Amino acid sequence: MSNKAGTELVQPGARFLTPEMKALVGAVTTTRVGGESLGCYAEFNVGDHVGDNPRHVAANRLALAGQLGLRKLHWVKQVHGTKASYVSGKANNFGIEADALWTDRPKVGLCIMTADCLPIFITDSRAQVVALVHGGWRSLAGGIIQKLSTHFAGRALALRAWIGPGISFASYPVGSQLYDEIYAAYGEKLASQVCREHKGALHADLALLARYCLSEAAIEYCGVSSACNYLDSRFYSHRRASVNATSTGRMASVIWIR
Repeated sequence: MSNKAGTELVQPGARFLTPEMKALVGAVTTTRVGGESLGCYAEFNVGDHVGDNPRHVAANRLALAGQLGLRKLHWVKQVHGTKASYVSGKANNFGIEADALWTDRPKVGLCIMTADCLPIFITDSRAQVVALVHGGWRSLAGGIIQKLSTHFAGRALALRAWIGPGISFASYPVGSQLYDEIYAAYGEKLASQVCREHKGALHADLALLARYCLSEAAIEYCGVSSACNYLDSRFYSHRRASVNATSTGRMASVIWIR
């Protein structure tokens, strides 16, 4: 589906969103198809911090809420940190700094923006809670998933996760800082598994790092998107735009309890 009133939506895989779970939870990632933004931000940019026309961003965000059948969506200021914020749905979250959101309230649409980082969808087998993580390397190395899981301690939840579209290992050359941060946080074995050579350069496997963090947090891994947003022009990619010395937009990932 793609038109000026909405965008093409990509859903997590069937192992995460089983037919039973689809009746309880909504979860999507937007593409760049079908919105109001122009130029390097074309078309469905939801990022309000990248230099796009604010009216276009607002129109795209409003269109997304309508397309999903939600009264409003809850956005925060992402800072590549490790804070997880609870969203009650009773107030706007503009200005709150967080890179993970969670709620146990129905019809509260949690939103994370990405353009290379991993959107990580989390719920439990009975949809008592939902959460969304902005999975950049700094947040993952800092333990954002493990810190998020502490909010659910004592609730006896069978948590499960899906990793949405992000940059793939083959498209993600990195410097030594990422290796050093993972080494400091988790040790040499994981650092060497995540950061390894590819075509003569050091590359990083963000999905592998996320899987390790999910395991540490006792959250079942249910799969990862096969899409690489660097290679797939349906998606925004900050790294692809940087190669061309331009700006770019952001996709939204949204999860909610129906």
